[in-house]
Amino acid sequence: MKRVFLLLAIVAMVVFVASAVFAEEAPMTLEEAGFNVNCDPVMCTPFDTLKINWKVIPINCLQIKQEEICMQTYIGCTYGWCDEECIWYSVMATGTDVRKIVGKINANMPDHVSLWAKLNAPYGTSAVGTPHWTILSTEYVDLVTGLSKACGNWGKGGLKLCAGPDAEKAAGTRILTLLIQDA
Repeated sequence: MKRVFLLLAIVAMVVFVASAVFAEEAPMTLEEAGFNVNCDPVMCTPFDTLKINWKVIPINCLQIKQEEICMQTYIGCTYGWCDEECIWYSVMATGTDVRKIVGKINANMPDHVSLWAKLNAPYGTSAVGTPHWTILSTEYVDLVTGLSKACGNWGKGGLKLCAGPDAEKAAGTRILTLLIQDA
C-alpha cells in the first residue's frame, strides 16, 4: 500500500512540474500587459482603435488525379492510330475573373512522335473544353476557356501518343503541366 501511495505521489509531482514548465505566465499588472496606465482625463479618450489587415482573394487550384501513366504506340502506323489514355482533374477557381486552363510538356517529343491533349470542361461549369485534340509542346496551349466560379469541380480529359512512319525507336518521360491563367 505504501508503494502505491508513493507511486501516486511521484506521478502527481511530475504532472505538477510539467504543467508549471509549459504554463504561460499571465501578466500580473496592467503595465506588464501593455496597457497605458497614465490614463488621466487630459490624455484619455472615450474610444480607441485597432488596425485590422484583411484581404479577399480568389482560389486557383488544380489537381490531376493520376500521378503517372504509361503509354506506348507503334512505328509505321498512321497518325490516326495512337495510344489514348484518360485523365481526371479537379479545379477550384473562384472570384469574378474569367480564367482558362492551359497545358504544356517539359520537353518536346522526338521527331515524328507527338503527344496530344484534350480536356472536357469541368462538370457543372459554363466553361468550354478543347473541341479537338491539341498537340502539346513546351509552350502553353489553351485546353479549357471561359472558366469562372468552379469550386472543386471534376473534369475529364485524355492524352494521345502518336508515332509516324519515320519515327525512331525511343522511350522517355514527359511532365504535363496544367495551369489556371487569367483569360
